[in-house]
Amino acid sequence: MKTAIITIAILLIVSVLSCGESNDPTGSSGIEPEDSVIVVGSYDISADYDGDLTFDGSHLWILTDGMLQQLSTQGQVLETLNPPGNYPRGIASNNLKLIVGDDHWGTGLIYQISDDCTILNAPGSGHISGLGFDGTHLWGANCAGIQNTLYQFTTEGTVLDSLPCEIEMVEGLTCDESSIWISGFDTGSGRARIYQIDYSGNPIFSFEVPVMCIEGLTTDGTHLWLSSGSDPVLWKYTTSGELIDTINIPGSQLQDIAFDGTYLWVAEGYLSSTNQILQLDTNGTLISSVPAPGDAPGGLTFADDAIWVADVITGKIYKLFGENISVLGAFPSFSMTYMTYDGSQIWCINNDNKQIVAIDDEGLEITIIPWSNAQLNGIVFNADTLWVIDNGEMNTNADKLYAILLSGEITATYSFTDRSLPRAYGLAHDGSNLWYIGIDPLTGEKLFRLELQ
Repeated sequence: MKTAIITIAILLIVSVLSCGESNDPTGSSGIEPEDSVIVVGSYDISADYDGDLTFDGSHLWILTDGMLQQLSTQGQVLETLNPPGNYPRGIASNNLKLIVGDDHWGTGLIYQISDDCTILNAPGSGHISGLGFDGTHLWGANCAGIQNTLYQFTTEGTVLDSLPCEIEMVEGLTCDESSIWISGFDTGSGRARIYQIDYSGNPIFSFEVPVMCIEGLTTDGTHLWLSSGSDPVLWKYTTSGELIDTINIPGSQLQDIAFDGTYLWVAEGYLSSTNQILQLDTNGTLISSVPAPGDAPGGLTFADDAIWVADVITGKIYKLFGENISVLGAFPSFSMTYMTYDGSQIWCINNDNKQIVAIDDEGLEITIIPWSNAQLNGIVFNADTLWVIDNGEMNTNADKLYAILLSGEITATYSFTDRSLPRAYGLAHDGSNLWYIGIDPLTGEKLFRLELQ
């Protein structure tokens, strides 16, 4: 009998020590569920839900069918925005602007956008290598293999006209009062050539330049400015084809150029997370730079007091003014769908490695909270606390809601009282209530408002 008692005591001591060694807040030393969460409102939403949910201080936002959709707290659609990037994954808010992740392999970024931002889908195939403004409308050079096309479209993205373009390897484009200037390639000479055409597409004039490719082209109203991706210089030409000046500038892989009446703007970079737009004076001195949205800034022009950037990979055109679209940092190296913002850093879920992770502006992990349970499908920050939804094992309705300090300590655990609810995806907090999206294969998506008991 004494031997049995001693054996049991030793096993108990080993068990306690083993629990004390775990750094996982969901391990056996975690808080057992003692509280419950109930649904106090549910609303049908007409959306093809892609993942994640956030609250901007007044309204809810979801990702749906590749778009950002603003919802009332009754589930009505109020607004739809085209998100930056190509593969939107994860949304958050700082109550002033939306934060959107773009999970494009190798060049993914996390953006901060205001709800008045303008992001257009580029016309044609989306490959707009040159962008211009005729004083009223935008023009884009769509390089699509053998058949190139010039598109005229409004600043809202409506295509008004298109012109077939027989110029080879169309790159840069700019407009003046009476004509369109285009940079292309001359097969006969093996050199780049600048072409002037009227707004009906009729040729007016052309001249050769002594490089193979001219990616950038703009006019200051009197002269033409040219750039090539292979040379960190700008060339200044007369409209009759005479070279006036060659100006060394900072940067590499130069793309298109724009002129705002005072400064030159140059798109720099291709398929890089460090793409940027350079602001230069006409002597080539760097004034400022801003991160370029998208993966490969191609076309560039100035219109409506803003810089417009066409990205040749994502097929989107961004209107940049002030800080309506800015880059917070790089997307993390792992795939994630849910994220939140605590005012200084992004928190996201890495289900592959079973972690809750804070990342810096380079996408690098700076804080890791291990999580051994099956599947986290939502995260939100509110009042110094991270809230996460754990869906438990697949094919079970065992959702639990956890409140976690930024140190990783679990302060509360809540079980859903209604086991018939659809599985939870995404999580938002409006300051009073938590919200999530429930997806039922039979009844579709619903928006749920929660109350803690």
